[in-house]
Amino acid sequence: MNQKQISEGSSKERKQALVKSALVANIRWSRQEQIARERINELYDPFDEAKNANRWDEERECFLDPQGNPMVDLKKVDFDALVVVIPTA
Repeated sequence: MNQKQISEGSSKERKQALVKSALVANIRWSRQEQIARERINELYDPFDEAKNANRWDEERECFLDPQGNPMVDLKKVDFDALVVVIPTA
């Protein structure tokens, strides 16, 4: 599965594809990359749930979780930028 196919699948399919691609390619990620991938994976289901529940906030132009917190569109997350801001220690 290539990156385009991964980004177009459901959240469960995306998670499975990321895990499979890592296992098949035997990729060794740095600590920062592992943390970034975990954080992004944690956001898939809440964002999809907010999107399916149609909790769109016109003022902030984003979807909201049940507590009213803004949810990030994961297609717009810059993985490389996220890796850079994760502490190395």
